[in-house]
Amino acid sequence: MSLRMFFSHSYADEPMGAEVSDAKVAKEFREMIREFSNSQIEVVTARDAKAQGIPDHIAQLIDNCDFVFCLFTKRHHDPIGQFWLPSQYVLSESAFAAGRYYTLDPWKRVYGFVEDGVDRSQLGIAFGRGLRLPSFSRTRLRDCENDLRIYIQDILQQQSFERPVIATRVHKKVFVWRDGFVEIKSKYGFLIVDPTEFKEFRRRHVMWRIRRRLPSISDMMASGSTSCIHQPFFHRRLNQCNGQPVSEFSLDVQRIREERKGSEWSFDVVCKVNLRPTRVGR
Repeated sequence: MSLRMFFSHSYADEPMGAEVSDAKVAKEFREMIREFSNSQIEVVTARDAKAQGIPDHIAQLIDNCDFVFCLFTKRHHDPIGQFWLPSQYVLSESAFAAGRYYTLDPWKRVYGFVEDGVDRSQLGIAFGRGLRLPSFSRTRLRDCENDLRIYIQDILQQQSFERPVIATRVHKKVFVWRDGFVEIKSKYGFLIVDPTEFKEFRRRHVMWRIRRRLPSISDMMASGSTSCIHQPFFHRRLNQCNGQPVSEFSLDVQRIREERKGSEWSFDVVCKVNLRPTRVGR
């Protein structure tokens, strides 16, 4: 099995004082990752020129990789707080990847190493949950070999890596009727990158009511939107699929959770598919 890794790092080639440059540090990490994975990990970077916009190019690379590895090096020094900040490009790419991969199970598809001296509270939303990232020193890179080796082996032992589904459209409409009734319709469009690998797609939803408790999800799903218009209801429906029969899709509701003594319900709407590798579904 070969995995594709998007390697996010700074390309600065000027040395940090008497130390080695960010580009040199990244090159060393790239070589160690290939060595420790026994060439089972293909390292992909955004360096190669493409005839398209940079954000689109990077998004496409991340979508076509199995996970993202971020190298947070000392890039900008804050003279007021007296701490180091990493590359803003790495922060942006890690945040984008975390959002792209969030609905996959397991969600953690963004990995990283942090250089000594970088303020860990400034690593952005991808690592804002107190995740413990290994550290390294650019003048003693070989000291982190053991940590990196264990890290890479842990990645390789993951049971499966589903490539993300590309969300192409989110259209939300809110209807407010004269009697105060509110109806909300959310329409999602998504692109299935590889029908042979893709099995399900999920989106987390939350429903709440401030003044009174909500009925259970099962009761709201059983209610009709016309006959019980003044009662809370929830419906899900699959509209269409380009190039594939709708019968190959099924919608389910999972991970139902009651919050705030019944005034709030959270749940996943899961689209399960059984596609034929003929055309891309949408």
